[in-house]
Amino acid sequence: KLTFFSLFFFFSINSFSQFSKTHYIPPISTSGFGSSSPEIQYLYVSTPNENPVNVIITPIGGTPLAVTVSNSQPYEYFMGDGSDTNFIALSGDSGAVYTDKGYIIEGEDLIYVSARLFTSSSYYQAAGLVSKGLAALGKTFRVGTFESVGSDPAGNFLNFVSVLATEDNTTVNFSDFPNGATIINNAATNDILLNSGESYVIAIQPTSVNPDNDNAMIGVLVESDKPIAVNSGSITGSNQNTDTDANGQDAGMDQIVPLERVGTEYIFVRGIGPDQIERPLIVAHEADTEVYVNGVLEFVIDLAGEHWSIPSSFYGVSYDQYDVGPEIGVSSNMYVQTSKPAFAYQFLGGIRPGVDGPFGAGTGVPNQGMFFVPPINCQTPSIVNNIAAINKLGPDFTFEGVVTIVTETGSTVLINGNDISDYPGEAQLVNGNGLFESYTVENLTGNVSVESSGQVYVASFAAYDYATFGGYYSGFANMPDTYQNYIACEVDTDGFMVFDLDTLSALILETQDPLNFTITYHETQEDAENGANALISPYTNLSNPQQLFVNITNNTTGCFIDVPSISIEVQETNTQGNCESLSASENEQLNILVYPNPVVNTDFVTIKSSLNGVKHIKVFDITGKTLIDTTLIGDTLDVSILSSGIYLLNMTINRQTEILKIIIK
Repeated sequence: KLTFFSLFFFFSINSFSQFSKTHYIPPISTSGFGSSSPEIQYLYVSTPNENPVNVIITPIGGTPLAVTVSNSQPYEYFMGDGSDTNFIALSGDSGAVYTDKGYIIEGEDLIYVSARLFTSSSYYQAAGLVSKGLAALGKTFRVGTFESVGSDPAGNFLNFVSVLATEDNTTVNFSDFPNGATIINNAATNDILLNSGESYVIAIQPTSVNPDNDNAMIGVLVESDKPIAVNSGSITGSNQNTDTDANGQDAGMDQIVPLERVGTEYIFVRGIGPDQIERPLIVAHEADTEVYVNGVLEFVIDLAGEHWSIPSSFYGVSYDQYDVGPEIGVSSNMYVQTSKPAFAYQFLGGIRPGVDGPFGAGTGVPNQGMFFVPPINCQTPSIVNNIAAINKLGPDFTFEGVVTIVTETGSTVLINGNDISDYPGEAQLVNGNGLFESYTVENLTGNVSVESSGQVYVASFAAYDYATFGGYYSGFANMPDTYQNYIACEVDTDGFMVFDLDTLSALILETQDPLNFTITYHETQEDAENGANALISPYTNLSNPQQLFVNITNNTTGCFIDVPSISIEVQETNTQGNCESLSASENEQLNILVYPNPVVNTDFVTIKSSLNGVKHIKVFDITGKTLIDTTLIGDTLDVSILSSGIYLLNMTINRQTEILKIIIK
């Protein structure tokens, strides 16, 4: 019998992690005037890999750039300055479909990506976002921005949401705006049709003329029928009361994640700014969402899309704008639970009140940042390696670098390989949740890694006299609910076949260390949840098709990472060499040709596909060991390291994957 295998939409454990091979960066929106006038803009790409990693940075509508990064040599990419860049979509053009805005960054191995910029010609405002990788992609989002409090917001305040489509014929809808809100350009909000790589922006300007605009963007519902990436924020804005507080504004933005990757349990670690701006924001997705702070019910959000700005007093400390800020190394935290999944945003200050600056003793109000905050979940890794150039925005501007850390109580924590006790400060037990503790570590420079013996949530921010930027580098990870259709095609099939489950495990783990995870397969969901009656590989299916359940246990945290299911199936091969029951579109999507096969008297094979895009290639031996892991821009693969034998070639293009058998003679 002749057999080949096809694997449809098979996602690895890395597929939904901000530490990812693929990153989509939508544009951001500014008015382009005054304090909102964009200046220098940079991308930072880093990896834990000590060896050079090939990365392709594609400005959408422009020319891709191939670069290499390594752990010791992150890459700083200049996006440009001013308004005419791929990163900037002027609010005056909102409502248009862009075909030349945003970025796609693809690496042959896992990478971190962040974006940073200044937004005024005086370099008084800055902002940054941290890409969530493929964890950013989804179909349902709730927007967050600075909360404008007061009757007279500054003339350049602007709140926005931007989206980037990853597939053709994507329909996007925006809803839950206040009735009186005025959208710039009266931009359409319903049935926005985007193709892959196209983007769209909605912007609203807070104004004393129309108070309904002030917080109109907070809680806006963004929905699509295919996966999109979303940024939101304020450029510029302020999380203060403009009527009563000291003057000041900054820029804040981040990439957010969809509904299925938010949660009900959050830990906020306070920045070092004044009380007036250190107010976390909870956005409800469902009506009657209860909000508990430090274990006590404090507020109920009545309607879907409404929000609560949590007073900074719940951090248990107070640093007023006209007083003196915290001592170096002091960490304060807040434990928040919600009765239903909610979106969490943090606004923090990067400069202490009372610190002398260019204009005398400062209040800290002008130095603000915005983070999208990850929920507590046991899928979070134990290491971030590394945050590139934590204290830099371009080669000429140096900031003070800070990390905030949440980890399991009693964990050993290392910063750049040094025990955290080498740095000023000490652990602060989380109020209301003694399982976790927090740290705040200041005065960091260069590339920064954080490692813990338990799960760890790491945010960084950087500030100087006039501006603050930052974001979370861990915490956004999740598994898909289902592993779909592992299909074997066979000539003259009887419907039964021996499946190599160990090979599946290698594909699930991808580049993760197999010592960190235990993967088992089960015939029932109950067995998978209990870790009972694990199947032995190789395994012959009992029915056709047959559903198996997967238990993926994180050996570091001891909890299992979801219980997805996978369908194994044997199908007859038709005269075209395809599985008979697949639709024409499915067969076309997986139409891969590898030649010569068998490979004889050559060190190279040619790989053709009907899909366009970068080819992510893995070759496994029959034990599941990865022998080749590379990215192809062309069609030629070097197989000279393979000895005679049978191998499985796994190729992914645009998140679609096929596995083929190749023979080396």
